[in-house]
Amino acid sequence: MTIDLLRSLFTTPFSGILIYFLFPSRYSNKKSVWIILIFVLLQMSCSHLGSVYLSPEIRSVAYPLIESVTGFFLPLVLCKYRDARAVFLAFTVDSVIFAGDLLGVCVFLLLMPHVWVYAAFKFGTYALFLLLTIKTLRRTIGQCMEINPRGWWRASLIPISFFASCYIAVLFPSLLTVEHIENCIPILLLLILLFVVYYIFFDFLELYNQNHLIKREKQFLEFQMITLENYDRSLTESVGKMKVYRHDMKHKFNIIATLLRSGEVDTARQIVENQKYELTNFGITKIYDIYCDDPVINSIISFHIKAAVDSGINVDIQLDIPTPFPVEKQDFLIMFSNAIENAIRACGSITHKDQRKIKLCCKSAGSQILFTLSNTFTGEVTFNPSTGLPCSRESGHGYGSHSIAMFSKKYGGIIDYEAKDGWFTLRLLF
Repeated sequence: MTIDLLRSLFTTPFSGILIYFLFPSRYSNKKSVWIILIFVLLQMSCSHLGSVYLSPEIRSVAYPLIESVTGFFLPLVLCKYRDARAVFLAFTVDSVIFAGDLLGVCVFLLLMPHVWVYAAFKFGTYALFLLLTIKTLRRTIGQCMEINPRGWWRASLIPISFFASCYIAVLFPSLLTVEHIENCIPILLLLILLFVVYYIFFDFLELYNQNHLIKREKQFLEFQMITLENYDRSLTESVGKMKVYRHDMKHKFNIIATLLRSGEVDTARQIVENQKYELTNFGITKIYDIYCDDPVINSIISFHIKAAVDSGINVDIQLDIPTPFPVEKQDFLIMFSNAIENAIRACGSITHKDQRKIKLCCKSAGSQILFTLSNTFTGEVTFNPSTGLPCSRESGHGYGSHSIAMFSKKYGGIIDYEAKDGWFTLRLLF
């Protein structure tokens, strides 16, 4: 009875703490804590009733199932995801809780330590699991789930297979009890196998995250190359025009001198007036507008603004970009590129060109920046109730909004979307 009580006292609160730290919740911190606390109290009550009214054999079978209720259904309630990612996280929590509980039970049955030694071992095991979760699993899984929301049904087979295998090992060839401890060795081997499989899996996720970062940097460098090529092309065109203009000016000066020597002053004056007009309206190619002192930010912003104008979109710009820039330029420019490309795509679906409009505003106040991008749109915009991000109706789209959300999360920003009166607005404070 004491062992069952200790199992409940350690395992149930640990499951709640693990879920709190591992899961991205769709609720506020305060509300999440209250939900977890209610579930934990309900589970501890069920475990206590089971220890009072059920036989030891039935308790051994039922206890893992009772623990899995909190380990599985509570994450599904809290998790901000509503797809296979929530299922993977739920079964992962189940596996970690079950692994810690089985490790403690096996050590107790094999070594028969004092009950307080068992309690200390149980506490140390869960503390180690929690530390590993906070330091490694949360960051790696969180990044990968934000980058790629697909493929998590297959990944869920890992914790599902482990939970089923260990549960079978508890029951066969005989129920794991003090009299039948032969199941302990297979269970311990399964726990080692679980550790190895998860180590390989999370190492793969880490490599996937690094590969995504490298791809993103590659795309950014390619984008910089495009803007520099456009700059070089514009500069070459301007130099060519200047050479032609200088060549023509030499001949025009000779004509003016000849006219003056022959006394045709009025004709010479007319040529000078024409030349003055041509000089005023001389079409030197504009390389890029000046938005701030940073040439990289200027060139990339100008590239996208030109793309919008070339698409027949009326662009209203009010930019106040501080120097030095408070965040990594690369991160900001990727966020800006995703936002403006979404706006251009939305405006492109509008039939009448005079209704295609984009308003871009960036204001700085101290160390913070308020970035606002509004564009006209047609149709209906729906938002994900758990993330607040706009839902994409087309396959292959929607990653830009997730990238903007990752930027906001990285720099502790506040992001807000609004669709009202034919205008879609993104506001981002960072």
